Amino acid sequence: LGTGTGTVTLTYNGYDQPDKFQVFFDGAKVIDTGYRGGSTWQTAIDEALAARGLPSETIAGTGTGTATFTKSTASRYAVVRVYAPLEGTAWAFILGCPV
Repeated sequence: LGTGTGTVTLTYNGYDQPDKFQVFFDGAKVIDTGYRGGSTWQTAIDEALAARGLPSETIAGTGTGTATFTKSTASRYAVVRVYAPLEGTAWAFILGCPV
């Protein structure tokens, strides 16, 4: 992300099959989109999470969107985790530099 500060934008696309995007910066979770995708997949997400011993999560909205956080330190790196519990999923994201 460079050493600059400002607003960092995550642009994501979970398409139709739901995926969850989380961004960690300076050791803290700064973005959590929840599962994003088509609501018709709710039962399949519930079953996939239960099979992993995880609690159910309601699909939070459509597959595409943006989320932001404020980068206020010179730390240069962030970690993006994508959770895709359903087989055959596809996803994409861009984490922009601060502006």
